[in-house]
Amino acid sequence: MRFKIALVLFAALLALAACGSEAPDKAAAPGAVVLLGDSITSRGDWERLLPGQGARNLGLDGDRTAGMLARLPAALDSQPRLLCLMGGINDIFTGLSVDQAYDNLRRVADQARRAGVQVLLQSTLPVGAEMGAARRINAQVAELNQRLAALAAQEGLGWLDLRPVLTRDGFLPPDLHVGDGVHLNARAYRLWAGQLGPWLSRTGR
Repeated sequence: MRFKIALVLFAALLALAACGSEAPDKAAAPGAVVLLGDSITSRGDWERLLPGQGARNLGLDGDRTAGMLARLPAALDSQPRLLCLMGGINDIFTGLSVDQAYDNLRRVADQARRAGVQVLLQSTLPVGAEMGAARRINAQVAELNQRLAALAAQEGLGWLDLRPVLTRDGFLPPDLHVGDGVHLNARAYRLWAGQLGPWLSRTGR
C-alpha cells in the first residue's frame, strides 16, 4: 500500500514536470558548477552549500533521465566547468528499465564531455527501508550504480560514490531523509557537499 501511494505521489510530480520541461532559468557565469538531476538535486541549497563555486541548480522535481537529456543544452549554455549528474530513481519508480536509465545518463555524459565540460557521475541513492518494495528498488539502483562506475572508469569520467556517507546497510537511513525514504534532509546535503569539495578543488575556478 505504501509503495502504491509513493508511486501516485511520484506520478503527480512527473505530471508537473511534464507541464514545464525546463527548470527555472538560473543564469550562471562561465566556469560555474552545474548540478543536473531530479528532486534529490533540486532540493539542495547548492549556492549556500558550495560557496564561491557559482553553483547552478538544475535539479527538477519528478524528472527522469530522458528529461535530463532533453534539458542538457540549457545546462551547457553557461559553459560550466563541471557537470555533476545524478539520476535514475524516478525511472525505476515508474517502471522503466535500468538499461534505459543507464543509456540516457551515458548520453548526457557523452554530450557534455564533447562540449568540453568535465563530468562527475554521482551514484544514484537507494531508498529507505520504510518504503514499500525497497529491496527490489535498491537492487535496481545497485545495478545502475555498478554500470555507471564502470562507465566512468572506461571513459575517464569522474565518479563520486555517495553510498559510503549517505547509506547504511544498503538503505537510505532514517536520520538522513525527511521521512519519506527518498528525499534528503539538511544533514545529508551537508555530507553530500563535503564529498563534492575535493572534486571542485581539482577542477579549479
